[in-house]
Amino acid sequence: MKINKKNIIVKNNSLSLVSNVMKKTSFYILIVFLIFNILLPFNIVLSGFNNLSFQKNLVSAADCTINSAGWDPYGEQPDGFFKEGTTTADIIIKTKDCINYPDISFSVYETDGLAFDDPLTDSGLYEQNIKLPTDNSAIHIQLGEEVCEHGPGFDCNLYFKLYKDGSVVYQSLNKPSGNLYYECDGATCLEDGKFLEILPLGTDDKPFVVTPKTDISNKTPAVYKLLAPIGKLTTAPENIGEYFNTIFLMAIGLCGVLAVIMIVIGGVQYMGDESIFGKTEAKSRITSAILGLLIALGSYALLNTINPDLLGKGGINIKSVNASIEPLYDRGIADPKNSNGESIRCTPVTTPSSPCTVQNLTKYFPNDAVAMSKICNMESSGTNAISGTDVCNPGKTPFSFGLFQINLSANGILAGSECVGLFDKKVAGKDAIEPKYNNGFSCSLLPGKEALYEKCKNILLDSTKNLEIAKSLYTANKSAWLGDKRYCGSAFN
Repeated sequence: MKINKKNIIVKNNSLSLVSNVMKKTSFYILIVFLIFNILLPFNIVLSGFNNLSFQKNLVSAADCTINSAGWDPYGEQPDGFFKEGTTTADIIIKTKDCINYPDISFSVYETDGLAFDDPLTDSGLYEQNIKLPTDNSAIHIQLGEEVCEHGPGFDCNLYFKLYKDGSVVYQSLNKPSGNLYYECDGATCLEDGKFLEILPLGTDDKPFVVTPKTDISNKTPAVYKLLAPIGKLTTAPENIGEYFNTIFLMAIGLCGVLAVIMIVIGGVQYMGDESIFGKTEAKSRITSAILGLLIALGSYALLNTINPDLLGKGGINIKSVNASIEPLYDRGIADPKNSNGESIRCTPVTTPSSPCTVQNLTKYFPNDAVAMSKICNMESSGTNAISGTDVCNPGKTPFSFGLFQINLSANGILAGSECVGLFDKKVAGKDAIEPKYNNGFSCSLLPGKEALYEKCKNILLDSTKNLEIAKSLYTANKSAWLGDKRYCGSAFN
């Protein structure tokens, strides 16, 4: 049998070529596999591959959990807090296994206590996607006035929602540290807020804890340093009696110095004057000086005998007299507080004849009858009251009425279409004339609206209508009564 060597050589060369190609292909595949297995666990994103599904699935494999969140600062802010274009706040977020999770976002809303809340779309704070650098992070925001003055209460009352994979996983409304509310810095709302950056805050397993507001009542009072010392006094004493005591001791010392001077003058005159009249006058001068010194020293001895404290450090203890103007009652300010710091009026109404008993309110607020009974007690003591503090000035015209003190200027539409526009503005917190519980608010009833005002007032003073309106406000947002939260927090838990 004759073997064709050329055919064998060609076949061997072909097999060798295929083998080499397979080896190189396997080598390159192995290299690519190693690269992605080394780099991707560290979440290194290659340019142009941001949307690769396997990368997204790798990051999403962790069980990302949002544990807690809150505003910093939170709650009611003092006058002057907000300054246009400079005031910032943070949303503190505590998570687990959410570092660089691709589908976390947040939205900030301004609640006006009515049927609809306003998302801050113009500020870029609506469904803003974020990636958290650490388990504990802060969303740093510049505050603005995008939707100020859209209802009763504070100009801006903000809360937020957190989303994961497009679903709401946390809403802060009415939760501890979940609302931030403040007044505008002027009558006109100008600049919108904006999202600034994400700040890393490290990692720990502790839940987000609300930092209490600073209690200024226990701060050490300022000490006034005297421009020049008075005796041993270098700072202003708390008791004015110390001033009298110091002046008295200085006067006795001055008497001693003057007495010595007069005795010296009398002695020189006695020795230098040869006339009998001159010597008599000199002796009289010396005698008067000694008598004056004895009187001064005798007064000291007498006061020391009566009460040594009259000459001691305490001086004459003059009790402080404080003149204060007691404000009209408003939301627990003037009430005694219980051990939890709540007003003693933060309790359900118990008067059987009141429409605000827990039993009567159950049909309006089936899940919160106890809480709303507390709010009714705080607002009106469970009676159809006409407010003595929510009044327009000048004129002292009341604008809040009934069991839940419904604001006619801001919520007149809920009493009927004819009850809208009775006042020159929708009265809000920024319109207060300090002290507002004495002076009311800068607003006025429009001329020619007196008859409609009386009609709408009587509508709000009707128990059934007042409860229906309160139910409407409550369904939209219980923060319509945020003024009660400070002294009746348990009604908002």
